[in-house]
Amino acid sequence: MTLSEKETLAIAAIIQEQFDEHLSRFPYARYPVEPLDEWKRMFCELATVPITALRRALGWQIGAWQRKDLPSAHGRTILNTVKSWPEFVQSAAFGAAQSFRFWEKRLPDWQLQRRRFSP
Repeated sequence: MTLSEKETLAIAAIIQEQFDEHLSRFPYARYPVEPLDEWKRMFCELATVPITALRRALGWQIGAWQRKDLPSAHGRTILNTVKSWPEFVQSAAFGAAQSFRFWEKRLPDWQLQRRRFSP
């Protein structure tokens, strides 16, 4: 599907009109934006990411920012990621396909989730 310039501008105008209304609903307490710039900088060099930053970043992503009572599946995912992180960094498997294969083998819930969402 290809949009004309007029259609593209019309869609952009609709988005612009509703942007502030929808942005005001974003749960900033649950997903604060402040740490994102720091994490973007840190994750540019994977080998130097501190484990505490890795845990916090993963907790932010699943809406568990600074929660102590994570759902068990989330806690397992974070724990397994932290345990496998040094091996991931050393494996130099940073292409998308290689990275997915690496994590598919190390995250036990991966196959469960894959079966759950497959047609």
